[in-house]
Amino acid sequence: MKKTFSHLMIISLLLILWTCGNSTQNDQSLSDLIQKLPGTWYNANSGKFEEWHQQDGNLSGKSYQLNEMDTIIHEFLKIERNNGSYIYVATVIGQNDNQPIAFKLSEKTENKLVFENPDHDFPQKIIYHFINDSTMEVFVNEIAEDLEKGFILKFNKINNL
Repeated sequence: MKKTFSHLMIISLLLILWTCGNSTQNDQSLSDLIQKLPGTWYNANSGKFEEWHQQDGNLSGKSYQLNEMDTIIHEFLKIERNNGSYIYVATVIGQNDNQPIAFKLSEKTENKLVFENPDHDFPQKIIYHFINDSTMEVFVNEIAEDLEKGFILKFNKINNL
């Protein structure tokens, strides 16, 4: 009986260690993916910029357009770690009483970050798809992925910050 208990304890310990190691690997690959964002990204079709800065392990940014000598800010953005998960926060100027809307990281692949908030009217899903280190697509749509009710912005990185 003692031998069986010892074997169960060893198996349990190995399982815990494997899980922790796997979690660290996932955190590292997620961190590597998020680290592609800092810099200034430009969408030639819309004339929009997304600019991201790293600060204290989190990212902050803004979406804006240039109009002659003026900078027109559309939204303030953040990606922050909260209770072991990543949260994408957008504060859109002139919408939602200028209150931030949070989207929880729901999926991560080798080159995509998917953030969702099923309770928000639109958008409910924001996907950052990194084509390479200097090109990304941002999908903004409903969870049903009806692109008729959403849009895609293709950005090219114009500098690293």
